[in-house]
Amino acid sequence: LNEQNGWTWGMTYVSAAEKQEIDPISQDHQKLDTTVQTLTTKLTDLNKDRTPTTDATIEKSGDSFVIKPEVNGNTINVDAAVKQVKSAVNSGKDTIELTEFKEKPKVTSGDSSLKEQLESMNAIANVKATYSINGETFQIPSSDIMSWLTYNDGKVDLDTEQVRQYVTDLGTKYNT
Repeated sequence: LNEQNGWTWGMTYVSAAEKQEIDPISQDHQKLDTTVQTLTTKLTDLNKDRTPTTDATIEKSGDSFVIKPEVNGNTINVDAAVKQVKSAVNSGKDTIELTEFKEKPKVTSGDSSLKEQLESMNAIANVKATYSINGETFQIPSSDIMSWLTYNDGKVDLDTEQVRQYVTDLGTKYNT
């Protein structure tokens, strides 16, 4: 206790504050986060005036289904670009090439699965479905069958609501 000076106890807090370092990495992360938010906004705005990339799909054309080709747009994949910016900053790079992040179609008109689904849809649309109700025979028109077929998210399906309505109409017409 003899060695302690009662007047210098407060100085330990002052000198401790002088020795405390500010973490430059956390400061840089704050700047990076702000920059990334700005970049995300600017890239999103830039994409508004660009042609979006779309996948090839199947659509009706006359009395059959056809492949509608993909569109190679010029929009930027914002998430991938931002991720690369963060990676570049962390690794000390000072440039990235935005053309590397141009969105590309996931499904092209040459996709074998898409072609198989097209063949399947055309085969179903050309089925000669004949029904006999209460002694009357009739054939479901191919155009009706085509209108029931849908292609969404890479899958062929039936529009069950349209089929249900068709069956209801048949019931109304042929049930006595």
